[in-house]
Amino acid sequence: MISRSSRALVGLVLSGLLALPLVVAAAPKKKPGKPAAPAKAAGNAKKGAVAFKTEGCSGCHKTKDIPDGGPMKDLSKAGAEKNAAQLAAFIKNPVGASAMPAFKGSAATLADIVAYLLTQK
Repeated sequence: MISRSSRALVGLVLSGLLALPLVVAAAPKKKPGKPAAPAKAAGNAKKGAVAFKTEGCSGCHKTKDIPDGGPMKDLSKAGAEKNAAQLAAFIKNPVGASAMPAFKGSAATLADIVAYLLTQK
């Protein structure tokens, strides 16, 4: 025999299930559109290549364009391994990189270096 409280619970569940299609039907429908374009770096990659050298990055790192860079991590695939935000954050605060100093240059120069590194894939 089903108790009164069990019947009440079943009634609540069923009424909720019956109302579900109404909630779904009332939800706004999204229009199909173009997928969002991938985020691009705000900087200038050509200026970044120059800054990579003048800021001293090439003294420790090499890239595809600068194969004679220093002996530290090869950044020839940096753009394939990290996104712009990750690169900028690491350059500003190189956690775990014992010898790498934090970048103290301008935001524009940092954006240029990041744009340059994103070309390294």
